[in-house]
Amino acid sequence: MKINVVGQSEAATEVRGLLKSQDFVISEDQPHYTLFLEEDPALQGKDFFVIDGIRGWMETRVSEHIHLLSKKNIHLARQGGVQTDRALRIIYAPQDASAVATGAFRGLLDTCRPFQRTNWWQKLTRRLHG
Repeated sequence: MKINVVGQSEAATEVRGLLKSQDFVISEDQPHYTLFLEEDPALQGKDFFVIDGIRGWMETRVSEHIHLLSKKNIHLARQGGVQTDRALRIIYAPQDASAVATGAFRGLLDTCRPFQRTNWWQKLTRRLHG
């Protein structure tokens, strides 16, 4: 499956690496899903993230995972911006890069492989550690 991760932030780099470890193809050429990751220093100290997308499985799963990891509120942007349920834009504070990367990765796995959700992190750990 092809996924495009747009952004030069630490979270974008981490998500690309995690997706490659699970045999996803990172490509800008006709991707199945697109993820925009943007760090915004203006959100420093705020208790929320901004997620721009259309209500769908990807937005729901990514939002839930990020919220579980960070315990921050999520503001959903609905007007303008992203116009497909196969793309998602996440704006976050720099200190939340790790939670966003992990949550986005878990949400994409749930979206792309809905029947392989059980214990994927254990399989990944076994794969990485032997």
